[in-house]
Amino acid sequence: MQAGISGVRMIAAGAALMLCAGPVNAGDWPQWHGPNRDGVTPEVSGWTGSDWGITESWRSGVNNVTNTGYGVSSPIIVKRSTDTVPRIYIMGWRDGNDYLYCLNAENGSILWEESYTCPNYGRTANANKTHYKGVMASPAIDLDTGYLYTISCDGDVYCWDTTNSSDRTVWNFNLHTRYSNIPAASPEDYGAVASPLLYGDWVIVEVGDETGNVIAFDKTTGAESWRSANTDLKGWGSPVMVTVEGKPCVAAMTRTKMLVVRADAGHLGETLAEYAWDTTWSGNIPSPVVHGNRVFFARTDGSGYRAAAVDLTLSGYTTVFDTSGWYWGCSTAAIHEDNLYLVHARKVRCRGLDGSDVWTSTDILDDAAYGTFDAASIVVCAGDDKMIVWNGRDWGKLRLVEATASPASYRELASVTNVLQRKEEDHYPGYSHVIVGHGKIICTSIDGDMVCYSVDKQDEGTVTISEDTDEGLACYKIVTPTGTYYYDRAGGAFSSLLDTNNIDWINYHPTGGQLGSYRGIPNSGAFHPGDPGGISTTDNPLNTPLPKVTVHTTRNGWACRWEFFPKYARMTLHTKPLPDDKYWFLYEGTPGGQVGSDDVWWRSDGTFSTCWDVPDWTTTDMVNSSDAAFGSEWVFFSDGTLDRSLFLAHEDDAEIDDYWLMYDANGMTVFGFGRGSGIDLRMTEMPATLVIGLVESRDYNTVKSAIDRAWFRAGEMTGDADGDGMSDAWEDERLGGTDEQYGGPYEDMDGDGYCNLFEYVAGTDPTNGASLFKVSTGLSNGQVVVSYPKNLTTGAGYETLSQYYTLEYLSHLVTGTWQAVVGHSELPGDNSTNTYVPAVADDGMFYRAKVKLQ
Repeated sequence: MQAGISGVRMIAAGAALMLCAGPVNAGDWPQWHGPNRDGVTPEVSGWTGSDWGITESWRSGVNNVTNTGYGVSSPIIVKRSTDTVPRIYIMGWRDGNDYLYCLNAENGSILWEESYTCPNYGRTANANKTHYKGVMASPAIDLDTGYLYTISCDGDVYCWDTTNSSDRTVWNFNLHTRYSNIPAASPEDYGAVASPLLYGDWVIVEVGDETGNVIAFDKTTGAESWRSANTDLKGWGSPVMVTVEGKPCVAAMTRTKMLVVRADAGHLGETLAEYAWDTTWSGNIPSPVVHGNRVFFARTDGSGYRAAAVDLTLSGYTTVFDTSGWYWGCSTAAIHEDNLYLVHARKVRCRGLDGSDVWTSTDILDDAAYGTFDAASIVVCAGDDKMIVWNGRDWGKLRLVEATASPASYRELASVTNVLQRKEEDHYPGYSHVIVGHGKIICTSIDGDMVCYSVDKQDEGTVTISEDTDEGLACYKIVTPTGTYYYDRAGGAFSSLLDTNNIDWINYHPTGGQLGSYRGIPNSGAFHPGDPGGISTTDNPLNTPLPKVTVHTTRNGWACRWEFFPKYARMTLHTKPLPDDKYWFLYEGTPGGQVGSDDVWWRSDGTFSTCWDVPDWTTTDMVNSSDAAFGSEWVFFSDGTLDRSLFLAHEDDAEIDDYWLMYDANGMTVFGFGRGSGIDLRMTEMPATLVIGLVESRDYNTVKSAIDRAWFRAGEMTGDADGDGMSDAWEDERLGGTDEQYGGPYEDMDGDGYCNLFEYVAGTDPTNGASLFKVSTGLSNGQVVVSYPKNLTTGAGYETLSQYYTLEYLSHLVTGTWQAVVGHSELPGDNSTNTYVPAVADDGMFYRAKVKLQ
């Protein structure tokens, strides 16, 4: 199962056997080029819809954060179950030694370090040494054992026990000592470059020995397990696993070929495919990347620019494309949702998996002083479909780009400049890396400097709820870092909202009309401070700091839920007495304590007015989403004296919105979403949302960013305010409510083996044990037939979502890798049953279907 802010959720069901992965920390970046060696992380980028929500946490040279030494090795970041904080592992060279550092990812401090004697260039290195220096291979960690594997530029292979503080070295050897026939590549050799690949019981290394190019070593002892029949000289990319008809294989770039060798029992090291790929400068630098059984590879050097892809079978390969029209150079491409993302000739490109052009940027990578080596690093954040491009050669610019095929154009969303600067003038500031994990974006340079950005956490801080009174009303008092809310438990509305200076932005009083009793939020027609008859309850213990507290109110057949977060509060109006009943959402109050002539209110279309300037717009949808994120419309009121604003956000609609000033400075603002002229309640949609909050700024862009972020974080993209992966509307309809008492995401209410979250994604009924998402196998005319449903669910909780189905197969439950069946990937749901007849009946083959809700 996969879930993220982007609204993507996935489950899998298997034929004859269903497999569930153990607890995996989705934030891990445990090896070169990411969790799956495809440049993709399930993390989000921090994009809020209007700005890049990242902040610098630490950098080398500041607050005693160390420089880790020369190298073009990529760091990794993981958090094992025994770790209290995420850990960064990184290699570097200085003063005749390689150093391995374990850093605290939160502040960059050294948790421990190890070192050993090593030259700054490998013994076979003869290439242009202005391009590189120090360690080149990236570490890889076995998350089960905590064993970490590293390779020096001179071929020192180490296994480290990260859990043993007294003696971390498990085993080590030098490749040149163990294998005396590792020749230098001609005309250029860079030493040991390829990063170790962990698979099963092996550490797989591209050695380039005359007796075997690829060699697998036992992870526990370091003993050789098997070697490839191919004996080519080594290339500079790192090997990657690829599954071919259910069989594990290794794809690697040798000096002259794209090589695929088998890694299954009885065929270890056998050559499956060789694709001629010679280069003038021994320049097979980028690593191959894999999608299913398709391998992509490229080159750039004096022999010409070139990119290719092949589909593998156990009989060999079929060429998908082989082109000189585009390529990727020293940077390895990334693959996300059937698109290939790459850097080519100062451009960022998106290509289809068939090589077709989707979009291409202009020459954005300004590297004129150093040539076009295309050394930028790319990471795709699958959590929100964004791509981070880091080009240390471009004087340290970090870019955030839309990683989608639609719209069909390059779209740069934001950038950060002067991230890291080159220090040593005789080295290119190139081969720099960016990785993403555990809410961190980490950039490195060849000089050994690092900078870490944290994805902003909108919900930092705690919320405390208690019982209190306000203006004679029995209230819940909710204290947050940005303000204090007094919630009338009978009226289901706010009587006071105090900012951090204890100034009341509502100022309800039980008498006085516009001077007191009219005031409140949301004043919806059903919920207003001072009105009797409502019943409010909370899910949370009183007087206890929590990340979020929830309050439920019912009154006269209406029902709503408020969730209070550190920087905003969210109301969901989910029940009304009759289908045609109408409502509005109002702010009737006093910005900054009193309505002043210099108070201003801004609208999400970018226009504004003073609070004393009353527009005659009572028949117009005057607030719209033209400058808002994620389908919202909003306003915010700024006090003329305080550097502070109050915002209100609501789903974008075409209903009339109204504002007027009720009398004078002693009166109140009257703003309403869905309020027509006079007493004209306009809105009918259910459920409906209102998000409010205080922001410590009057600047339009700053407040807009906070609103967009609050709306985004509050779950409006998925309608999942409680963050349990299930749509709130679906929970209300199918389970009876969103609280745990109605059934949490991992409860199985109907006893069919599928929890509520799985039922939501699959579109099945969580209260009917016969309603299942499953794969079936059977025989038809003597042939095996695999079938699975392709539901397309509609109704509450699915309004903007669709299901997509992928059928996968596996030949071995332990060493195999799930691989998509050709023609059965990302198929949209259409309420039919799909079938697949395997071309060859293979004993022991397993099948599973995955459904993604997006």
